[in-house]
Amino acid sequence: FIADGNTATKIGDSKLSYLSPSPSPTTSQTSSSGGSYDPAAVFFLELMINVTLQNRDRIQYLWPILFEHITDILKDSQNNSVLLVERVVVALLRLCIRLTHKDEMVSDILQAIELLGTLPHEVINSVGEQMMAGILNLIKSDATYIRGKKPWETVFTLLRETATHPQASKYSFDAVTSLVRESKNINSDNFNECVELLAEFASAASYALEQDSDSHMRTPRSRTSKTQSAIIDRARKAVELLHLLYSEIPKLLVESKTPQNEAWSNYWLPVLTGFSQQCYNPCREVRQYAISFLQRSLLDPELVSHGGFMEWVVIFEVVLFPLLDQLLKPEIFRADPIGMEETRMRASALMCKIFLHYLNRMAEWGGLPSLWSQILDVMGRYMATGDNESLREAVPESLKNMLLVMSHSGIISPPGSTPDEAFLSNKPRMELWDVTWEKVDKFLPDLKQEIFPQTKATEISAESSPNKLQAHESSGDHQNSSDSLVVINNESKHSNENIPNPTNDQSHPITIQESQV
Repeated sequence: FIADGNTATKIGDSKLSYLSPSPSPTTSQTSSSGGSYDPAAVFFLELMINVTLQNRDRIQYLWPILFEHITDILKDSQNNSVLLVERVVVALLRLCIRLTHKDEMVSDILQAIELLGTLPHEVINSVGEQMMAGILNLIKSDATYIRGKKPWETVFTLLRETATHPQASKYSFDAVTSLVRESKNINSDNFNECVELLAEFASAASYALEQDSDSHMRTPRSRTSKTQSAIIDRARKAVELLHLLYSEIPKLLVESKTPQNEAWSNYWLPVLTGFSQQCYNPCREVRQYAISFLQRSLLDPELVSHGGFMEWVVIFEVVLFPLLDQLLKPEIFRADPIGMEETRMRASALMCKIFLHYLNRMAEWGGLPSLWSQILDVMGRYMATGDNESLREAVPESLKNMLLVMSHSGIISPPGSTPDEAFLSNKPRMELWDVTWEKVDKFLPDLKQEIFPQTKATEISAESSPNKLQAHESSGDHQNSSDSLVVINNESKHSNENIPNPTNDQSHPITIQESQV
């Protein structure tokens, strides 16, 4: 009888209208979708589904009729009863799950999923729990039939729509968890969609904390409901799954044969950016997880081997600098004043650690002075953030450590420590030295003398030597002079062979006290 009438409404209105009782409070209910509930429509829908399932060997004849009926209901979902729409969605997903093993039905199943993706947000919100339960079972049964970028975009659109749904979010998260843990389901068609969805679940923790706005403790230990605790728990697990995705990147690069110049933007950077964005999540536990996984990822040897100068610079410009800027914003800080201080310290320390990690590889890179200048600007801003003693102590120590490492590696050195011609011929080194103290002297004026004490004597020598030399030449053979302090650099042309230099260190000038004749 399905062939005689395409829709249950048509059947009920014509041949079997006597089965539909007259409207009453128990048989006809107005739903939030705007339509009225018709038991006959639901009855005939279930009858059509059961007939189809019992005749799966003749599905090619039944599916077009059934799918047309379902399409008519869902396309007019806002004017139909939400109860009818819910039953239609569940029935469609039941059919898809039972038909996944039929290769000839794959295109029809994908068409059914795309139909669900056209539902308005209000309708998805109304039937979200039942829909996501069906999507979860569909993915768990076999997700390999979902091929191509467009079908995956539809699946992830549905999952993202319900990421913050009170009841449906648990099924959505279980679905993405199943996809990530079954690595065979992750490919170039859905990798970025998966990263964005996990970031959405991680960000959902901030919504849970907003509902608890009266609490002063912005942590899972505050008095939150079970729903809020579940959201925060999913957020933490989402960060873990992001790192699991990160570990799969080398294998994906081999399978997809992605060129190295595309690997960075298509795989590495989306995950690193996802971690970075969660490092200023209002939820303290999520932040701590994110910054730990971000550090682990940035120090991963696989990342180093797949990058060059430009990729390593992108780490700072796209991942670290935006993170450090966000942490300085007052609205971010107010979300968790106590916890954000610790996060600021960890983030600034991470920037310094990553810089030193890549320093030797960037030593001969001409853009190093510019990058170093930006790092010093950030550290200066962090020194000026307020009265937090821990941060004000941590920043100078980190900067001092970086300068000592750079000095030991020969990347930065005072002008008088090397022959003038060698120093002057190395413009990047000159730029590094100049930009360092141009920036650092503004917020740590004593640091230069602490790390490079010889620079003060060198500066005195540079200023006094020409005057002393002129006075000596004008005096001729006169030996009498007042007591004076003469600073003679080891590179001086004056003959002082009879004066020993016990340190034999060219970077330290020799100080000689002239005796009065």
